[in-house]
Amino acid sequence: MSKTKQSNFANYIGHPPNHKVGAIFKSRAELKDSGIHGSLNKGIHGSSQFGCYSIVVNGGCENLDNFRTLTYIGEGGKEYKKGSFHSDKVLYDQEKVRGNLALVRSCQRRRPVRVIRGGNSPHGPNQKGWYRYDGLYFVDSFDYVTADHGKRVFRFYLSIDPSTWNEPMPKSQRSNVSDRLKEVEGEGENVGSCSKQALGKDKRYSSSSISEVSGEGNENRRIACLSRASAKR
Repeated sequence: MSKTKQSNFANYIGHPPNHKVGAIFKSRAELKDSGIHGSLNKGIHGSSQFGCYSIVVNGGCENLDNFRTLTYIGEGGKEYKKGSFHSDKVLYDQEKVRGNLALVRSCQRRRPVRVIRGGNSPHGPNQKGWYRYDGLYFVDSFDYVTADHGKRVFRFYLSIDPSTWNEPMPKSQRSNVSDRLKEVEGEGENVGSCSKQALGKDKRYSSSSISEVSGEGNENRRIACLSRASAKR
């Protein structure tokens, strides 16, 4: 299959047809050509209408990664120099557009999101610059909070889809990925050198209602989505 046709699979919700959980990619370009993640530079790939197709987790003090569960910070609000796609300078509040809106849609409709971890992630592949497809996660809830830098950000709470680990994978990949499920049982949250309090306390609640963050008055309010069993597919 040509790279062009293969990368079209990036605009698809669920497992890609040509790669198993645990597949390793040695560059961001190789990952994009695989069709698992459709962007060379952005961490979120999706549609504001249909939901998020995939996200890349590659370190960052604000992302809390426990492998089974993941707190993922939305995109936007940063200043980028011309020709650069990376910046630590935060100037604006994040907005519910593009990738952030795609993740909200995934939460509302209980649609799974492909998760890829990079070598800078605590639970990523052993080689820096490499990426690994870790299967499907659900966006259970989200909130809109003020971070330490003073600007408001979207914070998405994901959990692993257990069916991900029923997917067959080669032994070499299985030892690198699925063993993480055993290793993290007693570890607690592994956030590397980052503070667990970077974005405040992580207190979840459950709800059967669908809501949206839509302006003022939603500060620090967690929006929980439909349960997987009751959601409309």
